[in-house]
Amino acid sequence: MLKKKIYYIAEINIPSKSAYSIHVMKMCEAFAKLKYGVNLYIINHQNLKKINKNYNINNEFRIHSIFDKTIKLNLLYRIIFSLKILFKKTNIDALFVSRSIIFSLLASIIRRNVILELHHEITGFSKIIYFTFKKLNLIKNLKYIFLNKNLNKIYKIKKKNF
Repeated sequence: MLKKKIYYIAEINIPSKSAYSIHVMKMCEAFAKLKYGVNLYIINHQNLKKINKNYNINNEFRIHSIFDKTIKLNLLYRIIFSLKILFKKTNIDALFVSRSIIFSLLASIIRRNVILELHHEITGFSKIIYFTFKKLNLIKNLKYIFLNKNLNKIYKIKKKNF
């Protein structure tokens, strides 16, 4: 029997040989092996038959494309990407695990259970949006996975939230 549903959100096109896409695929595989119902939402995928071979995984999770073609995301496309996922019918008790800052912020505003996985400091316009949302106290239920100990010092997150 499957445990809780996990929706993993990643701003990637697959297949790809980037470390980011390999990490995402391995994380989804690991969650699926632990018997979570995993759905991966990405920008676009092509030829799912090659995915198992390219990533050396057992594809035990569903992959959903948000766009019909490969897209390089800018802020507008990141917002559209996020909103398209949030407007999909998803399990209300599900956990969202995201590498997307914009998605995580929007999901947090509408009170979804969301974990933002950060590997490095947020930069550019996303950083401005993040700190604006934080200052306005709009980020209430966001949890974090930090892959660098210094990130907690930068974002000043309570220990219970990371």
